[in-house]
Amino acid sequence: MLFTLAIYASPAIWLPHHLGYTGTLVASLLLLASIAVLVLRFSGRVTGRLPRAVTIPQSFPKGCS
Repeated sequence: MLFTLAIYASPAIWLPHHLGYTGTLVASLLLLASIAVLVLRFSGRVTGRLPRAVTIPQSFPKGCS
């Protein structure tokens, strides 16, 4: 019911009609870049250390094939 009243009857906005194709592309890229900046800013801090390497033994214990 809410969909029918609020969304279905409203006119569709088509960005290339208002901004042109180039303007729509630029606006989309700016929006994606701003989302990426926010995600990188609020994500956990990255330390400068690399994870420790895992050593794999050259020979397997007896009983393992």
